[in-house]
Amino acid sequence: LRRDGVSGVVTVKCTIDVQGNVTEPEVEKSTNPAFDQPALTALKKWKFKPAKQDGTPIAIKVSIPIKFVFES
Repeated sequence: LRRDGVSGVVTVKCTIDVQGNVTEPEVEKSTNPAFDQPALTALKKWKFKPAKQDGTPIAIKVSIPIKFVFES
């Protein structure tokens, strides 16, 4: 896709757990299905600062857009 200059966006919904890990990633919408698996694979490697409620870490559901951009 990079060779052909194809760009796109995949929005992934997932849960960020109390340790900041991504769990239950699922493609919510995508401009090109070829980007779906690379987006899920990348997101599983990411680490976040967990959300907090009253100072205590909590799990939270989020939607994260991942852009694939061709740059020459």
